[in-house]
Amino acid sequence: MVKLAVAGGTGGFGRTLVGELASVKENDVLPTALFMHLTNVEIAVTDYKDEETLTEIMLSHKIETVVSSLNPPLPEVFDRECTLVKAASKASVKRFAPSQFAIDYEKDDDHLPLSWKSGKQQVINELRKHPNLEWTLFLNGYFMDYWAQPHLSAHMVPETPFIDIAAGEASIPGAKGNVKVAFTMTRDVAKFITKAVMCNDKWPEKSYIIGDKMTFDEIVAAAEKARDMKFKVTYNKEEDLRVGKIEPIPTWIALWDRYPRAIFDEMFSAFGLSMVLGDTDFDYDTSLNAKFREIETTKITALIQKYCSKR
Repeated sequence: MVKLAVAGGTGGFGRTLVGELASVKENDVLPTALFMHLTNVEIAVTDYKDEETLTEIMLSHKIETVVSSLNPPLPEVFDRECTLVKAASKASVKRFAPSQFAIDYEKDDDHLPLSWKSGKQQVINELRKHPNLEWTLFLNGYFMDYWAQPHLSAHMVPETPFIDIAAGEASIPGAKGNVKVAFTMTRDVAKFITKAVMCNDKWPEKSYIIGDKMTFDEIVAAAEKARDMKFKVTYNKEEDLRVGKIEPIPTWIALWDRYPRAIFDEMFSAFGLSMVLGDTDFDYDTSLNAKFREIETTKITALIQKYCSKR
């Protein structure tokens, strides 16, 4: 039996992760907030700023592994995750996976000009101060679920990546959309994390997960076929991405009243540049897919056909 704590297990990706981890009877899961009733899930509500209380909770529950899904990417959240790392170390936790999904935040500004990546790096640096903690970054490319919303609930804000299938518009990173990019469903990411948690092999610092890899041009073609329409496609030059410029798509514009446009421009231009430079064209042979071959992942074309076809 593995005793786990999932930080931020009440919503977003954390909610999906807790459900998958708890589906394995050998696991005891401690999400650090309320959201579901399962026989092997015990609830803890805690203050992530209080290192002593966090340590006591993990000691009293004999937690062996902590998986964090703390969000959003704000300075106070990064500080709390660092506090969680310190508490886990004091509580003799064996393994820790920080909230570092998607891409490699240790890339330099030439690959990832993103202001808040320094907060992600802050957490990694804190982990490196605690040699008693085995840790890994689960890197899965971008979450695929966004393209299936609202027909499929992913418990996340609909920050559609680059292609607005419902509106028939795409804002493609780079002058050409011919670089392979990894996208993975949240439930598939959760399955791989569950396998990694159950496996006794030493965790590498980076664990790559591949749901599917396609070029943006291939994804647009699949979406056009499913929607039976020609899309409006804009290609964003690399030099524009480097300075935070990217053409918006309707789903981003619809969220500007809740989140400033600058947030979307910076995030998608930076992620887009990293993708153009091949940073999410993960190698299968060094991925968790090669290690856990029994896991079948959702493919992009199948997802688009199922959830986005002209109705």
